Amino acid sequence: MSFDGNQRLETNFYVSLKSKPQVLLVGSNNRSKETFVECFATGLVEDPLHFQKMAGHAWWATGSEAVCMWSATQARFNAEKFFAVLEEACQPENQDRVFFVCLEEISPAELLTYFSSLSFQAYPGEVIFQPDLPLADPIPYPPNLFVVGTMSSARFPGYDSDLLRYTTVIHSPEIDSLPSNGFSRGFSRLSPRLENQKTLLRECIRDENTACAKLRHVPGWHSHLLKPAIEVISLLLRNGVPLHTRGVTSEVLIYLANSWSELGTGLFDPSLMQNLAIALDLALAQFVLPHGWTTLASSSSLRRDVENLLGNRFPYSQAFLNQMARICQIARPVLSDFA
Repeated sequence: MSFDGNQRLETNFYVSLKSKPQVLLVGSNNRSKETFVECFATGLVEDPLHFQKMAGHAWWATGSEAVCMWSATQARFNAEKFFAVLEEACQPENQDRVFFVCLEEISPAELLTYFSSLSFQAYPGEVIFQPDLPLADPIPYPPNLFVVGTMSSARFPGYDSDLLRYTTVIHSPEIDSLPSNGFSRGFSRLSPRLENQKTLLRECIRDENTACAKLRHVPGWHSHLLKPAIEVISLLLRNGVPLHTRGVTSEVLIYLANSWSELGTGLFDPSLMQNLAIALDLALAQFVLPHGWTTLASSSSLRRDVENLLGNRFPYSQAFLNQMARICQIARPVLSDFA
């Protein structure tokens, strides 16, 4: 199996949005990630106002004598804009319309505010607190709102439990190979029609029971196909990685279920086994292995054990293991905060 360029990344992004309401793209420090998100979102939404992008952090104020003031101003502006979109997405007439918020090139501060902290509140159904904009009353978190962030690999501090719980972090090789000079207009999978927005919202599976019911209707599906994921989870547990087996397995099932359309067509590949192999590889790299990132980064023997277990069948998982070693060198001073 090999990587298959932008089409694979597009599908992974689409399936990730169906699985969780928040996605973070981590990669090279250029504009390709932001261009990718904009092409995807504008290829889906009808109203351009339903896609809102903003500077994730006041990097533009670096070197200014008033950098603290400008940073606080940018944070307040982002919070005001975010909640304006959230309230608009909550309106009854917009329940079948998709809304995107894209925070471009965030820092670790925004990673905490808009992803770890916000995601902890999203699934209970209400946003009750944001440090940059205190709320008098809880605001419902609408299922048609998707929050996307982009971040430089050099600034990514690592994973925490809240981030992993409700945000999909995509740090795949395709991101670093994205063209920096833009893309062809739109994506093949999407067009700006309301029906496509309804399809996305209707197909979103966010719980284990619905995921299992969906997979049972996929021709050829059997639970034993989860064996590689179960073996990796068991290996991490034996090496002291703190993870909740049922919760992580549920995340894998949800991602796999979202990898098929409502008609049972594989989104990565029409072949059952090929679609499963790609989706399972991405699920391992995005939902299972990140729970053990500090242990994997510091233990070459555990990395070898995972590599031996998976063989050469899972290139995204192998790429994750390679990335963790590099990220660990950059983020070593804060490793203890995520252990």
